[in-house]
Amino acid sequence: MLATMRFVIFFLFVTQFQLIAKESTYAASATISIQAEQMLLTDLFSQIEKQTEFLFFYVDKDVANIKVNVKAQDQKIDEVLAQALAKTDLI
Repeated sequence: MLATMRFVIFFLFVTQFQLIAKESTYAASATISIQAEQMLLTDLFSQIEKQTEFLFFYVDKDVANIKVNVKAQDQKIDEVLAQALAKTDLI
């Protein structure tokens, strides 16, 4: 009985680590294409969510009325966000 419980716990840990590894691989390889001038930051988040599996959580008043410029063709998400947020006070 104890050996079975140890196996189950070991199996759960291995499965969890594989899921984490898969997610980090996706995050590193996911690319998007967006071109917009004076786009609301909330709209940029929506566009990224539509093109990827990412979800953004934010406080509405913190990003309200912030407009960004983005010109990205098959770029990684972190590069797109860095470009968009470069001229804001959010970084």
